Amino acid sequence: MNVTLMFRVVCYASLVVALVTVGIPAPADVITTGDVDPGGAATQPEPWEVGGELEVGDLGIGTLNVDAGSMVSNTKGYIGRKHGSTGEATVAGNDFHKPLTPSQ
Repeated sequence: MNVTLMFRVVCYASLVVALVTVGIPAPADVITTGDVDPGGAATQPEPWEVGGELEVGDLGIGTLNVDAGSMVSNTKGYIGRKHGSTGEATVAGNDFHKPLTPSQ
């Protein structure tokens, strides 16, 4: 096989892999960083069923990122709960169905 033909085969194979990869939707993710309880900094299982309280930035800095198509369920949730802490939650997509009630 000459060098030109080998180069073309490699280019076409790379293009096919790129097209197949782009055509498959990425898995949904729930990613937490910093001060998050439970879970800590990690990619959480999807769906993430906490079962109790979810605290994002309770005593420090914490983030919760929920991709479109992911689900997080918990009984109570707190974001930036205590004085001096910072919490941030980002939800991507159109199907956000969690009622948020500010806590005192």
